[in-house]
Amino acid sequence: MTLTNSNCSINAVSATVVPSGNNLTVNLPMTFAAGFAGAKSVFMFALGSGANSGWQPMGTWTVPLSSAPAPVSVTPVSGSGLSQTFAFQYADTLGATDLSAAWVWFTSNFNTVSSANSCIAYYVRATNQVNLINDAGTAILSSAAPGAAVTLSNSQCSLNMATATIVTSGNNLTVNLPVTFTAGYAGAKGIFMFASGSSANSGWQSMGTWTVP
Repeated sequence: MTLTNSNCSINAVSATVVPSGNNLTVNLPMTFAAGFAGAKSVFMFALGSGANSGWQPMGTWTVPLSSAPAPVSVTPVSGSGLSQTFAFQYADTLGATDLSAAWVWFTSNFNTVSSANSCIAYYVRATNQVNLINDAGTAILSSAAPGAAVTLSNSQCSLNMATATIVTSGNNLTVNLPVTFTAGYAGAKGIFMFASGSSANSGWQSMGTWTVP
């Protein structure tokens, strides 16, 4: 049984009460709601048969803010070539498991209104799928799990999923993605990354550059 209001919940199943001499210890497993974020004071009150303690300040606790996902880095951060395995690292203050999607966009003309005729892909943690966007920049063209014997391709780039990997560690998630660019996509490109979590996103961030010869 879980006792819940809009600010917190108590898992009564694993709560315990331990009396010992003059002492009584109440162990309460608590989970705070994201909307209750911030610094809190902990007050305690004891009631006996003939008197009470009144409320006493006994400690402090900070409920963390909602998720703050962010791109961390791309390796290599710059260079040139038709093929390269990039390591895209993202982080979330609530842990890597809070990250819902991790995007990357190679483009010479950054424009959030339209991603047409560019190389844009994203990893969805819940489904363990990498999705490649179509040439029009309007929908998923194809998807596959890292390690699958599949190549995802549009007119600008292809992703070798057979050697793609996902690594999580603490707050960090790294997408290792082998990318091959088409000759028709030659020129200087910006590398943009975007991270989304359970309740926030990073917005697009400029993280590096790459030149397709």
